[in-house]
Amino acid sequence: MRIFLVEDNEKLGAALEKLLQIAGYHIDWVKLAEEALALFTVDQCDLLILDLGLPDGNGLNLLKSFRQRHPRIPVMILTAQGDPKDRVIGLDLGADDYLTKPFDVDEFEARVRALIRRQSMMSASRVVIGALEIDLVANRVFHEGVDIALSAREFELLRIFSMNSTKILSKEQIMSSLANLNEFISENAIEQTISRLRKKLSQYAIQIHSSRGLGYFIQVND
Repeated sequence: MRIFLVEDNEKLGAALEKLLQIAGYHIDWVKLAEEALALFTVDQCDLLILDLGLPDGNGLNLLKSFRQRHPRIPVMILTAQGDPKDRVIGLDLGADDYLTKPFDVDEFEARVRALIRRQSMMSASRVVIGALEIDLVANRVFHEGVDIALSAREFELLRIFSMNSTKILSKEQIMSSLANLNEFISENAIEQTISRLRKKLSQYAIQIHSSRGLGYFIQVND
């Protein structure tokens, strides 16, 4: 499990880094908002621990930026600010937990475990393909936290393609999957659905290709 730690206090940051490493987590510790933004852009994590009082930026703005890129990853806020209004704003912006300094170490560790456990459970119910996140429970697709409108057929197609991203799927396999929607699906209807889905995915650098005589496969472009 990987944790992003954004904390400018050298003593506290070093103590938390050591504590979390002993617990078995991989830690990326940065001290500035600028460094955090760069980290958010290029890497993924399982939990963000964020101090609001940073010397080069507003932690709440940083939280907002993180949420736009990573809508499902849990966030714990650490702050010396005890004003309930700050807590409300942080939670409204997408924080999952909030600890005011100073805090009890055992409580901190327990809260980290709870957030990581929640993230692990959520990960089992979603698939990421390229820039898209597919929620297999809610039957929804997101790009940077924003819903993408798909029909039931289009969603089911995307689901089976994403679950078989290294395979070529025959029309028979696709028809079998779409049959779960309890409606008759003709080959022509499949081709039309693939065509519509192909157009919607193209703007996210995801393509559906056909392999002559074999079927279809999905590809994420770099």
